[in-house]
Amino acid sequence: MEANGEIRPAASAAGNAEPADSLPIPVAYERPHLRVGLIGEGNFRCTYCPPWGENSYEIGKRLSRSELTCVLRSLANAGFQVVKLTGGEPTLRRDLIEIVEDACRLFSEVRLITNGWNLDRIAPELAQAGLATVEVSLDSVEEGIFNELTSSKNTLPKVLAGIHGCLNAGINVQLNTVVMKKNVVELERMLDFVESNGPIELKLLELVYYEYPGHDFWVDQYVPMSHVLPLILQRSHQASWLVPPGSFGTPMRKFALPNGSSVVVKDGNFGAVYADMCKNCPLFPCQDGLYGLSVTADGLLKMCKHRPDLHVRALQHGDQDSVHTVDAAVQEIIERYQSSYFLPIGWNADTVAGEPPRRLVEPTSNVLRWYRS
Repeated sequence: MEANGEIRPAASAAGNAEPADSLPIPVAYERPHLRVGLIGEGNFRCTYCPPWGENSYEIGKRLSRSELTCVLRSLANAGFQVVKLTGGEPTLRRDLIEIVEDACRLFSEVRLITNGWNLDRIAPELAQAGLATVEVSLDSVEEGIFNELTSSKNTLPKVLAGIHGCLNAGINVQLNTVVMKKNVVELERMLDFVESNGPIELKLLELVYYEYPGHDFWVDQYVPMSHVLPLILQRSHQASWLVPPGSFGTPMRKFALPNGSSVVVKDGNFGAVYADMCKNCPLFPCQDGLYGLSVTADGLLKMCKHRPDLHVRALQHGDQDSVHTVDAAVQEIIERYQSSYFLPIGWNADTVAGEPPRRLVEPTSNVLRWYRS
C-alpha cells in the first residue's frame, strides 16, 4: 500500500478499467479523518442534506477560533492527521482563513468542503494559508438541475468560477457528486467537465440515508453505484483501490481518466467499519459505519451520525478548564475506536428499502425554522 492509501494499480486495457486486485480488507486501524463543522448555517438547501450538516442537532452556537484550536490541537496530539473543514457552509465564517492557517500548522492534510459559492473571492487567500485541497459539492453542471438540487438561483456560474479560481491558485480540486435519480443522467456531462477542466478528481457518492430528509426520500432517489459503472469503465483506462484515512470507511474504486483527472466511486455494498458500540443498534449495519470523527461547531465529538447518545462533549463555549476537558473527551473517543473491525458484507440497499423508517434523531425547532425559511 502506498503512503496516500492507494492499493497498487491494476493494469487493464484502455477503455475497460476494472480493479484486478480483490477488495482490500482493513486490518490495522490508525485514526479516522476529522470532519470539523465550523458553522451550522448554510446558504444552499440541498435536497439530500440533513439540516444540521456535520453538527449537532442545534444551530447558531459555535466555538470561537481559540476554542476550536484547543480542540484541534488535542486531536492532533492524539494522532489524528487528516482534517476536513466543513459546515453548514464553512466559507460563511469570517475567520475561515485564520482557521485554515491554524489547521495547516497542526495536521499533515487539510481539506475544505464547500458548496463553492465563495471560492472565486477567497481562493488566493486559501492557497496562501496552506490549503492543499478543496472539495466542492457539485451534483450537476446543468443549471436547471443544479438550482433544483440546491434550492438556489443563479449560483452555478459563481460556483464554477470558484473551481477555476482554486485551480489557478494551485489548489487541488475534488468534486463531490451525490448520485440520485434526479441527476444520474448528468453523469456523462460531469465527466466531460472534469476532462475539459482538469486535472480534477470526481468523487461519486451514493445517496446516504439520514433521518431527515428521511426514509421515503432515500427510497425514491437511491441509485445503486453498479448502474453508473459501465460509463466509468468506458471512459477510464486504469483502476485501483483507495483506502480511506486510517483505514476507516468503505474501500473505494478509483479510475484514471486520460487528462490526469480521476473518478472515485464510493459504494456501501463493499463494507464498512464498525465497533462494539454499534451492537444492538436498530440501524446496524448502517450504510457508512464509522468513517470519520465529526467535531461539531458547538464542541461535540460525534462518532455516529444517527445516535446522539454516543456524542462526547469536548468543549463548550466559555469553558474555563478547556485543555483538561478536551483531552479527556479525546481519550474516551480513542478508547471506543479500539474495538473497530471491518464488515465486508453487511449493509444492503434492498434490505434497507424494505424496512420501516427508523428515526433516532430529530432537529430542534429552530433548525427546522431556519431550514424551511
